[in-house]
Amino acid sequence: MDNKIIEIIKYYSESHNVDFKFLPYPTEKHDKKNEILKDISAMANHLSDEDKYIIIGFKRKNGTVLKFSDVTNPVDQAEYQQFLDSNIEPQINFDYQTTFYEGHQLAYFKIHDNTVRPYLFTNNVRNSLNPDKIDFKKGDGYIRVGTSTNKMTRDDFEKIYEKRYKIIDRKSDIKVTPYINECEDGEFSIIGLKYFDFRIENLSNQSINLDVELKIYKNFEIAFVPKYEFENELAKAKGGTFPPIINSVFSHVRFENHPEYLKVSRVKLRTENAMVHIAQNDLEDEIFSKMILYKEKEPSIIKAEISIRSDSFTDGFLVNKIELAT
Repeated sequence: MDNKIIEIIKYYSESHNVDFKFLPYPTEKHDKKNEILKDISAMANHLSDEDKYIIIGFKRKNGTVLKFSDVTNPVDQAEYQQFLDSNIEPQINFDYQTTFYEGHQLAYFKIHDNTVRPYLFTNNVRNSLNPDKIDFKKGDGYIRVGTSTNKMTRDDFEKIYEKRYKIIDRKSDIKVTPYINECEDGEFSIIGLKYFDFRIENLSNQSINLDVELKIYKNFEIAFVPKYEFENELAKAKGGTFPPIINSVFSHVRFENHPEYLKVSRVKLRTENAMVHIAQNDLEDEIFSKMILYKEKEPSIIKAEISIRSDSFTDGFLVNKIELAT
């Protein structure tokens, strides 16, 4: 974590997720005691789910640190947490820690994992030095906008609720890995055949259904052939017969030959609810059932494009362009 803080101090400017303070937030009676409520809730209310930071103990201008103010007696995090919890709902997640930079002790808040926006004041917050003055009213909300902290407007609330109830596109839940392996079948291995396939991982805690299609672009160095065609040729060479292929479909996999590419797709069988179903935090290996065989004249590059469709992809289908050295 210290490396991240040092990186922010050196290279980042103040923004919606970074703020710099010279002095710690006071916990005793002070005219600015309540500022921490506004600043941290404003960071948490920003629509970005990334971590936000408030770093304390220096002044900076034009990217250069001008002056330090060591945080020698840091407040316990529990004291800050209790103060926020008694005035803001729902609870805001943050860490409060110290670190050293150029021999000076600094402190920082890391505001993280706050997705149940809006975070609002639960009561009128009075100024600790002047009880007749109300710093913040019950129901108020603040939001970080650039380097400013603004009182929330109706538009801010609408954007928060729109994001909360929007169906999230799940492309980031999927990890696609192409690979090449030697054929395990004895006769295929002897003649130097390999197979090209994919592994798809579901990185989420929710199962997902997928429709998978692959285009393998042709070149002169590599000959791609469906496995059943090799098996058919081997059967003929031995004087035997091979079951006919209906519509080029074999073992969950369909092949279509086009002038510039070989198209390969998964097929949903009658007994299945989806072409590819992957349980939560699980994977499916050999997406194309080791059916895509190839033999190369010289080492080359396999160029392909895999397209994955799903009802869980709300912003369109996922396309990965593949370049894999043989």
